[in-house]
Amino acid sequence: MRLINIDVDSEPDCLKKLRNENKTYDDLKDDCLKKVRKLLNTQQEGYCAYCEQKFKSIVFIEHYISQQEDNTQDLMFSNFLGVCSGKFYVDKKTGKHIAHCDTSRGATPLTINPKLQEHIDTIFYDENGRIASTNPDFNKDIDDILNLNFEELIELRDKEFKRNFYNLSKFARQFKLSKKETYKRGLKASNSGKMDFPSYLSYRYKKLLERING
Repeated sequence: MRLINIDVDSEPDCLKKLRNENKTYDDLKDDCLKKVRKLLNTQQEGYCAYCEQKFKSIVFIEHYISQQEDNTQDLMFSNFLGVCSGKFYVDKKTGKHIAHCDTSRGATPLTINPKLQEHIDTIFYDENGRIASTNPDFNKDIDDILNLNFEELIELRDKEFKRNFYNLSKFARQFKLSKKETYKRGLKASNSGKMDFPSYLSYRYKKLLERING
């Protein structure tokens, strides 16, 4: 999970118009819906606000404060987050899937907020790909509500790091880079906005650099 910076001043005028006309979220359609999705995609650098996978198709709109909890927030751009489909398909033919992110969450209130730096600062990982927090309440959100540690997702994080590390190691051998130079490149690449799970990759490379620096 990474810090999400949403520029509320950039919200589309069409969204403001819907609020002024006392419309509901169901009225967010067509071009206005596309504009909101595109803006969330851009401001979140193409990443799901919860699992940090790159958006593969459309951006789904998540209400941080759910509509069931407070329906006065249903058209507030400041309450929006861009998320993935929240479905890890075990069998696409039958539609069998594992729910995660907002699909797993439903309308359950969250204590962790990806828009707050002090919340993101509690996040850490282990070398097998599990995400956790030093805050017990946030941990419950991560494990039980958002379901960010199911086995298949953990494996995806670990595979992404190993794939990146393998390619980086080949590059380092070719250009005779030191371990420190190699890991610094890995850290920089992690934050390039091109790979899934950037916070996990960044965490792993920081740990490797710490071992070198003692």
